[in-house]
Amino acid sequence: PQKPNPEYKGSWAPALIDNPNYSGVWSPKKIPNPEFYEDKTPFASLMPIAAVGIEMWTMTKDIMFDNVILTDSKAVADEWAGESWNKKALIEKLASPGDSQWTSS
Repeated sequence: PQKPNPEYKGSWAPALIDNPNYSGVWSPKKIPNPEFYEDKTPFASLMPIAAVGIEMWTMTKDIMFDNVILTDSKAVADEWAGESWNKKALIEKLASPGDSQWTSS
């Protein structure tokens, strides 16, 4: 426990003096760049993506990847899952009920 100290004025801080050379907050000097080029539509010239490479390193032996989908649409992903992944997961569950990681709820 601390003793009450009526003369306590807060944490100590060193006294500050004015700097006569202070000229405000520093910011970098801005100079024109004649070589600057900004592409307003950077994705307009891209070719369609035909393949994706995934490199994975693991020390776990039972990791498998199958049927990878990349999309920006939840509806497309849900439809794809219904047509492929859900069926495959059910088949795997029924094939090996003792070893399956899927549990019935």
